[in-house]
Amino acid sequence: LNTPRVLLASKLGGPRVGTNLQDHPVVPLRLRLSSDDFYREPGPFAAFSTDRGAETLWASPGTSVGAFLRSSFQAPTEPADLQLTLFAPGQAEPHVDEVLDEAAAHKFFVKREALVTVALVVPEARHAVTLDGTDAFAPPLLRRGPRNATWYQTARCAGCRTDTAWVTNGDAARLLEGVEFVRSLSRTEPLKGAVDFVDAPPPPPASVESRLAWIRARALTNSHWVGTAAMGDAPEFPVDADLNLRGAPGVVVADASAIPRVPNGNVHSTVLVFAEKAAATLLKKRR
Repeated sequence: LNTPRVLLASKLGGPRVGTNLQDHPVVPLRLRLSSDDFYREPGPFAAFSTDRGAETLWASPGTSVGAFLRSSFQAPTEPADLQLTLFAPGQAEPHVDEVLDEAAAHKFFVKREALVTVALVVPEARHAVTLDGTDAFAPPLLRRGPRNATWYQTARCAGCRTDTAWVTNGDAARLLEGVEFVRSLSRTEPLKGAVDFVDAPPPPPASVESRLAWIRARALTNSHWVGTAAMGDAPEFPVDADLNLRGAPGVVVADASAIPRVPNGNVHSTVLVFAEKAAATLLKKRR
């Protein structure tokens, strides 16, 4: 987000700088654990969390599990388009907790709830970064889709950010499939009767539009921003194949802004690959 801010303020990189902003929109699902089978005397890992009152099977530090799914919108030969992640009781996802309920986030360790996030890893939505024309030192402005206020929820607590993501109807439909998959799992043994949704989209025969509206109202940004100084072979791309900024041969872009398309999963490893490429380019310049 700040790389295009610097380039825009410096008038470098061409007209595509700041465009093509992409993220993995994510829908958080709170699951109530209504069975004592999820809780037992703490094992050795739980010692890390007992000071916060957690005495559960899942009270281990930083452990989460996940899965990748292929929705009906993907061909059998195409990669998965949905990513599920389970955060057990005692764990948190900061950008989700802040929006859902900041006060309750601090009590997460003693709540009988788990968090499942459904993320779309092949989004259609594209956004943009622009400058704040009133303050050269202000943070960059994010232009997230159309200015439709009904798609941006108000903050739920004092100091919480308004973080609803804008998604296309196609994005919302894919996310809805992921949410329904989690709901179907909760109704399958051995989870049946042991897990309840705290909040869920209205089931059929509710209209498709009302169910998509439920998704749009809850989809959050995921801090996986990429693409605002994208690498490409064509001259209109801000960055070339060696990550040199076009028109400014002394500048190398070595962060997520150079990734032209958001990866099918978490962004960190891709950023490391780009950083390695940028290091090779810099070493070549030194020679």
